[in-house]
This record gives sequence, structure tokens and C-alpha cells, in this order.
Amino acid sequence: MLDGRHYYSHPFGLTDSNGRVSATAAAIQGQFEDNQRFFIMDYKVPLLECEGTGVVDVLGDRQFAQRRDGLDPRWVKPEWVELWRRARNGEFRSAAVRVPLDGTALDVLVSLSDVKGSSHVRAV
Repeated sequence: MLDGRHYYSHPFGLTDSNGRVSATAAAIQGQFEDNQRFFIMDYKVPLLECEGTGVVDVLGDRQFAQRRDGLDPRWVKPEWVELWRRARNGEFRSAAVRVPLDGTALDVLVSLSDVKGSSHVRAV
């Protein structure tokens, strides 16, 4: 976040069979720097100068379907289009968790309910 607003999103990808997905600080920083080179006007402030709060946001249900259906292969890497096509996010409600980014390692648990509200899964 920067000045209380969304600034950058890191695409974590799909969870493994245990419902886990991860990224290292180096991977997040590297991806940001790649985006910064490509989108010069969008990412003027270095990531390390942003606020110490992040949001783990899991898109689900209609929100996910709209994003997936709107992916334009001219602007999104083909492997990401394929990941979004295979993702099961549409079966769950969206969820978001705010997390402190203070340089320490984090384990974040996001609990999701299916769109019918009858069961819960946990993504770490």
C-alpha cells in the first residue's frame, strides 16, 4: 500500500494439493522490479518504501469469473491465462486478510467458504 491505497499486486499463482502457495521476498521484489521496468509511470516508488501493510486478497465467485473472463492474452502472459483457467476460485467467496510487512517471515491463513456457504477450506 502507498498512502493508504493499493499500489502493487503480486500474483502468487495456484495453491498446491495441500492448499498452500508461497513466495519469497526476493521473488516478490524481483517481480516488482520487472513490472517497474515495463510500467515505468505506474511504479515510481520502490516497493521497500511503501507502507508496512499488505493485503492477501483471494478473488472468488463472480469477482474471480469477471477477472478471468476479461484476461486479454495480448497483455497477460499465456501461462497466467492458463493458471486462471484452471483455478477453482469461482467455487468460493472472495476473502482478504491484512498483514504486517515488517521484514519477518509470514504464514498467512485465509479461510474460504464455498459459494453456497456450506463448507470451509483453508489456504495458507
